Amino acid sequence: MPPSGQPYGIETLLDRSLADQPEIYFEAGDHSLVIRVSRQQFLSLLGDAEPVNVSEHI
Repeated sequence: MPPSGQPYGIETLLDRSLADQPEIYFEAGDHSLVIRVSRQQFLSLLGDAEPVNVSEHI
C-alpha cells in the first residue's frame, strides 16, 4: 500500500498526528521491508494532501 495515492489520481488525506512524528515508517511493497523517512520527507512526499483528524473523518 503506497503512503500517497496522489501519483495514482487518488485523493490523499494526511492524519495530523503523523505530521507531529519525527520519523514515519511505511511498507516498502513486499510486506517484509519498511521505508523510514523524516517528517519533512514525508510531508514533501504527500505534497498537497488534505490534513485531517482521521478519527473524526471516518
